Amino acid sequence: MANVSGRQVRVDYVLPSVDLKIVGGGVFWPFEDDDPQSYKLAEKASDHRLVWIDVKM
Repeated sequence: MANVSGRQVRVDYVLPSVDLKIVGGGVFWPFEDDDPQSYKLAEKASDHRLVWIDVKM
């Protein structure tokens, strides 16, 4: 873990095998304007994000 300005910082990521072809990916997080209740719940639950990738095998 890195320590930046006295805070511990963690990075959310996906590390696929080198033999997989990545065809897409992203980070899921509800938009505050689209769904304020889900956004507030997600912010309260965790500072981590759902990271995903699509692979071709």
